[in-house]
Formats: sequence, structure tokens, C-alpha cells
Amino acid sequence: MTTSSERDRQNLAITAWRAEWKARHGLDDVEFIEPGAEVDPSVRWPTTEQQREFIQGVRRILGQDPETGRYLD
Repeated sequence: MTTSSERDRQNLAITAWRAEWKARHGLDDVEFIEPGAEVDPSVRWPTTEQQREFIQGVRRILGQDPETGRYLD
């Protein structure tokens, strides 16, 4: 079980990882697009591989196996 301070540390680490990942890949900051909304064609979306890289980084921060998502403890 994680404590509140551990969750705070993880959240800060994930925020830093996301900023680094976005900057490295030159991605736009798009969180959510409403279904049916018009999307600017110039928006730079992450590729499948880039999404996988991000998820694996988050899993490492959370103490999970990067490939499977299972906790390592």
C-alpha cells in the first residue's frame, strides 16, 4: 500500500516524465477531444510506439513491470 507522500512523489515524477516525453517527441498538449469535435490537422499526436514508451515510463515510476504492468513487490 502506498502512502499519501509516496503517491505525491509518484504524481510529481509522472508529471516530470510527461513533460520530458512530450518535449523529446515535439508533441502538442492535447488531453482530451470531445467525440465528434473538429480536430486541428496540425496537432502532433503520439505514435503507438511513443504511447508505449510513455506507459512503460509511468509503470516504472509506479513500481510496475514496464512490459506487463504487474507490480514488482
